[in-house]
Amino acid sequence: MFSTTTSTQKSTFHSIEVPLLLKYKIPLNKKFKINVLAGPTFNFIVGGIKTDSHIETTISNNVTITDSSETKTLEESNFNIFALGMAVGAELSMRAGSGNLAIGFRYERDLTDLNSTEETKTFRVGFVPTISYMVSF
Repeated sequence: MFSTTTSTQKSTFHSIEVPLLLKYKIPLNKKFKINVLAGPTFNFIVGGIKTDSHIETTISNNVTITDSSETKTLEESNFNIFALGMAVGAELSMRAGSGNLAIGFRYERDLTDLNSTEETKTFRVGFVPTISYMVSF
């Protein structure tokens, strides 16, 4: 008789991110340029933590699946309210009117663990599409 257990957990929460990115500009011509971005991000969880769990247990070819969902307040959860992260990305910028229009993407990853328990590690990782319009004064 053999037994295996597979467990996955997905947490959803609301946060505010404050990126502090350095920009390196590479001109292509008078109208277009490529910007390379990199720097730290400061992330603050503001609430709305929902956790969905999926557990699969197999004992001698019999599979048992358990799904559960739980919503907690920020105070009830094991999440830290602050996380330090990093971001790198690129954008294509073009002159538009009195400013610059930029379309790009960023890769972001937390450097500190969001979960305050020893048994589970939680990091945010993702690709973020961006669009911005910057006006020079």
